[in-house]
Amino acid sequence: MEYKRDGNGRFVRGTAPGPGRPAGWARAFRRACSEDDVEEIVRALVSAAKAGDLKAAELILRRAVPDVQPTREEALEELS
Repeated sequence: MEYKRDGNGRFVRGTAPGPGRPAGWARAFRRACSEDDVEEIVRALVSAAKAGDLKAAELILRRAVPDVQPTREEALEELS
């Protein structure tokens, strides 16, 4: 199947969607990982971040800390 794109690399109108994820993909992950497994993985990620692994720290912070947007006034003040 050919996917048509414009000059900016975006799909052009009328391009058929791709196949997406296989059915049952998320369910398979939930069945394979127990609650204890998930907790162990998160603890390992936190340990790695504390040891200086910046990718681990980024992953944790993206998930755990809300994205705070500046107010309009703060943004204007920053520009001046």
